[in-house]
Amino acid sequence: MPDRDPIKVYDARWVADEFSAAEVTRLFEATLAYGRELGADTVTLTRDARLAAGHVLELAVDAALRLGFRVYLRPEPVSTPQSYFTALWVSRKHPGTLGLTVTASHNPAEYIGVKFTVPTVRAVGMDCGPAGGLTRVRELYHQPGEFTSRPGGALHLLDLTREYVEFSLARAGVAPGDLAGLKVVFDSFHGSAGPELYQALTLAGVEVEAHRLIPDGRFPTGSPNPTSQGKLDAAVARAREIGAQGQAAPPSALYDPKVSPLALAEWGKLGVRPVLFRNGHSQIKDYMRLLDASAAAEESGHYYHRMTLEPLTIYAENSALTILLFLGAVKADPGLMDRLCALQDEVFTTGEFNYQFEDDATRDAALEVVVKRFADEGAERVTHTPDGIDLQGTVLSRGVQLAPGRVALDEGWYSGYLRVATNEPAVVRSYFSAGDTIHGQRVEWDTRRILEDQFGGRVID
Repeated sequence: MPDRDPIKVYDARWVADEFSAAEVTRLFEATLAYGRELGADTVTLTRDARLAAGHVLELAVDAALRLGFRVYLRPEPVSTPQSYFTALWVSRKHPGTLGLTVTASHNPAEYIGVKFTVPTVRAVGMDCGPAGGLTRVRELYHQPGEFTSRPGGALHLLDLTREYVEFSLARAGVAPGDLAGLKVVFDSFHGSAGPELYQALTLAGVEVEAHRLIPDGRFPTGSPNPTSQGKLDAAVARAREIGAQGQAAPPSALYDPKVSPLALAEWGKLGVRPVLFRNGHSQIKDYMRLLDASAAAEESGHYYHRMTLEPLTIYAENSALTILLFLGAVKADPGLMDRLCALQDEVFTTGEFNYQFEDDATRDAALEVVVKRFADEGAERVTHTPDGIDLQGTVLSRGVQLAPGRVALDEGWYSGYLRVATNEPAVVRSYFSAGDTIHGQRVEWDTRRILEDQFGGRVID
């Protein structure tokens, strides 16, 4: 019986050589056994472009066929949003469908992992989902004995990129050619979403200048995290140079603790009721389902939608839909981009900056000192949502007044979110926004001084 596992809070995540093929296989066996408990008989298997993804996907296919599952395989690299669409597509014919996506999201190139959905395309995490979600998978992973093979396994290959693109355009209310006249600088960071988003944009009539379009699991220019400091600078500069238009806030939304209070203030002007929720892809989508929310946003670049492919409704990412909705708004209101840029220029943001320490104890001590530093100057500390859900980190804000339907910002306001990384050892992740550069740079400098100079933290991507 294994004494360790790759399961984390939101999904499974590990450094590619950290677990053996046998341990990864057992993860899939435990997941499939969990699926059987929920009545699942079908699984969709997809992967992104990471170098380790092909091998991990092979292990998943072998395990699913051996345990008697009907398998729908996407062997080529696709985005996580398209993987959810794949599970939704298959679920119309086979309601008992699991969806397993081999990906490590924004992590550096050496990482690999798995995201999980259960019927109907419901994301699960630790203590999140039917029977505890990944908590139950972990129990099965560590139980004694082997998983019993079953007959009936069958393999089917799918190619749904065209259907995904057409679905996304239809959901956005964009017909082919509708967005003609718009120019977009598109930087996909060598991720798997690049080709499919390029297809969606060009079909909609957008003139696209693509950068880092080819999926490359080495990520030669760094991890595919758009919130890392400086990651988008080249694309933004190029967009300004050629006059491109290009990302939006949904009309109503859950938001994670890193979303700028200025955005929340603008949502309030539109009659939107922002709902604070914890960071975490599985958990935020599950909370959307609970509230039947129409949309949600995470500052990490994840946008979630309530989507229906009759007769099924799911809550998941769809990057093509997000982009098309925004470009449709820009097309309808040519001045929108200038107003958004002006608003953005009002705000200082650090981007996410991360420090790794000698051990977890040092990390925790450093984080405690940072929180105390800002609390001592009057910053409010928030660690739970209004309905008592743990934010898995600390929100620090000063001069931000939140009230139902209204957000007021005092001069010199700032807001930040600090948390312990769930996937990397001894790491603190930090992110701040502020109403002006002077206050923002001071807050960032104070944080870095504590993490780096006082506790010996090492900057990581």
